[in-house]
Amino acid sequence: ANFNGIDSIVITKLDVLDDFDEIKVCLAYEYEGKILREFPADIDVLMNCVPVYETLKGWRQKTGDCLKFEDLPVKAQEYVEFIQYNMKTSISMVSVGKDRERTIILEN
Repeated sequence: ANFNGIDSIVITKLDVLDDFDEIKVCLAYEYEGKILREFPADIDVLMNCVPVYETLKGWRQKTGDCLKFEDLPVKAQEYVEFIQYNMKTSISMVSVGKDRERTIILEN
């Protein structure tokens, strides 16, 4: 399965999350007691939604010098895998800095 017909995605600026103790990821929205798994298209529904978050542990380590997925802190690897699993699509690249060589190509 894939997300909106997308074969793979790219995660950019992973390094921006390096200093967080926790990272909250919105997985759904609660609306009038119901859980919506997709982003509400109706603005009136959206305005009355409450995000449903899953909280992941941060890695509190620098990722900017990582050249391979295995070089990333374990919690950063888990974050990437969590995103991939929940979006039901593969992640082909992860950038950890603004320079082109700060891009990790993933083999899926």
